[in-house]
Amino acid sequence: MDYSEQKKFFKTAYATGSDSWTNTTLPTFGSELTAKLAENAMVLDLGSGRGRFPFELAHEGFKVIGLEYIKDVVDKNNKEVKNFKLESKLRFIEGDVFDIPLTDESFDAVADIGLLQHIHPEEWTDYRAEVVRILKSGGYYFLITLSKGTPTFFNWHPKRERSGDFDRDGVYYHFFTNEELTLLFENDFETISEHTEKVDMHGDTVVFLVTLLRKK
Repeated sequence: MDYSEQKKFFKTAYATGSDSWTNTTLPTFGSELTAKLAENAMVLDLGSGRGRFPFELAHEGFKVIGLEYIKDVVDKNNKEVKNFKLESKLRFIEGDVFDIPLTDESFDAVADIGLLQHIHPEEWTDYRAEVVRILKSGGYYFLITLSKGTPTFFNWHPKRERSGDFDRDGVYYHFFTNEELTLLFENDFETISEHTEKVDMHGDTVVFLVTLLRKK
């Protein structure tokens, strides 16, 4: 798939501060994952954006790499790493989630907060393969993604529509059901926990699926 328009949108959004995540707070932001991790665990954050979650993890003492495909954001985040004197704990790298430039089975956990929902279904298996590849056996995969239980999103109604697919401003969104996530990950992962969170975004009450899985 060609994600050039989507990348252009996010580059502008991060530059202008108009991205969705910067001012959004999830009530249990990562607590399911951090409760399972050992001290100094290695965590990879996919689609790290401004790096809110990686910085939080690093301040808690974990070792973190944030993967982001927009170079300007990566450079800015790494300057902040130096400002906070977190060089021994945190680094951001530029890269593609379909070809992660990191070693096999090198992470204790992988986090994805809002990335998978922008990947087209025909590439979900390629995405999953990379997550499986870089995770250690028994490693954790933490996922927050849009739920099809969302009533309204930019005047569109995911809960009522047959399809969970939505496009706006060149950006693709997929609203997942629990069944879709189960089918996608059940061969490689066991489910540790799953619940939903309701979050105010763009004037809408958006429902997110929050899932913690462990690699078999």
